[in-house]
Amino acid sequence: MERTSRSPVAVTARWWGLAVVCLAIGGCCPEPSRELPEADFSDPNLPGGDLVVAEIDGKPITASHLKHKIRVMLPAFPQTGPEMALQARSVLDRVITEQCMVRLAELEGYQKDPEYLRMINLYRDGLLANRALSFETRRANVNPSQDATREHYDENRERFYVKPRAEYYHMLFASEADARQAHRRLQAGEAFEDLATELSIDEVSAKRGGKMPAMDTYHNAGHLGKVPRLGERVLAMRPGDVSEPFETSKGWHIVRVDRYREGHYKTFEEVREDIARKLRMAQGGRKQGEMLDSLRQAYSVKVYPEALDEFYFYQMDDTGLFEVAQKEMDKPRQLRMYEWILDHYPGSRFNAESLFMVGYLRAEETADTLGALRALGEFLETYPEHEMASSAQSIYAAIRAVVGQPDESEAAPR
Repeated sequence: MERTSRSPVAVTARWWGLAVVCLAIGGCCPEPSRELPEADFSDPNLPGGDLVVAEIDGKPITASHLKHKIRVMLPAFPQTGPEMALQARSVLDRVITEQCMVRLAELEGYQKDPEYLRMINLYRDGLLANRALSFETRRANVNPSQDATREHYDENRERFYVKPRAEYYHMLFASEADARQAHRRLQAGEAFEDLATELSIDEVSAKRGGKMPAMDTYHNAGHLGKVPRLGERVLAMRPGDVSEPFETSKGWHIVRVDRYREGHYKTFEEVREDIARKLRMAQGGRKQGEMLDSLRQAYSVKVYPEALDEFYFYQMDDTGLFEVAQKEMDKPRQLRMYEWILDHYPGSRFNAESLFMVGYLRAEETADTLGALRALGEFLETYPEHEMASSAQSIYAAIRAVVGQPDESEAAPR
């Protein structure tokens, strides 16, 4: 869609059904209105919301006004019911105080205070932008199709695999003989939990009658760390099984499995809603990006990175800026940093190194040979005894060998 000067400009963010109309007055979109209309604090869904609970200068404050205040002040607090109504009593005093002070502020003209105007505009912009984004997101009505949801499931089926998992108890012993003796007592009818508490050298699980964290294919045995052989043995057992004594890197074990869940894939029906939600978020994010790109184009957004750099440079002294410049990986930006030091700190102790780096970067990174010659020539003239003078002379000579002898105006100092 073409933009014609001094004519209406309609920019359609296609996938959103969003029409942004800009009136091109002198080629520019008009500033949005900053007038703040009177707010409606009614709530037809709140029983008793229209009850007048106080008056200020003849203007009523309703129960629904207090409810809205609670929503802003205490968003985690119940927004309906008796708890909210009781909280309204406390909030009322806050509202009355604020409204009285607002009237005083308006009489004294405090609403024209520059800091107030800055803050109110910043808050307004943030709130209004969030509301617009919320409304347009709902309007987009992004709902993935059944086919798209099924396709995502089929392509990512491994993500929906549930690993096998066993809940088990164990006893740990220092020797096979101790383990065999405990196993005989188990066969004689003594309780596993009692024996674990009495005999196991694993003090952590012994306090729980031998109960261990659930085991899965990661073979993580909780406080014992990863014990592959223990994990393999536990996952090979089924509920009610009690093992013979067996050895691992931790010692000798006896294990009882109480519950076991087979490894399996979740069905499509089990995960359909989760997939749909994920796809809605992804599609919504793309639509949001497309809408914002359209708005930036409609409102002729321009960004000036170099001005942002300068703002950053202004916040530092020569020492800080030189340290940052030495670490900067973006070569054009690094060059601007060194030039900034030379231009803004003429007496800096970093001027020699900065001037050398300007010449070096112009020669090696930007192919500005004449600029490099000027900077290096100035360096050699100003700092002939500097430790970097020989390097500067080598680079200067190499450039001259390629481009020849520039005339005096071209090779004048930087």
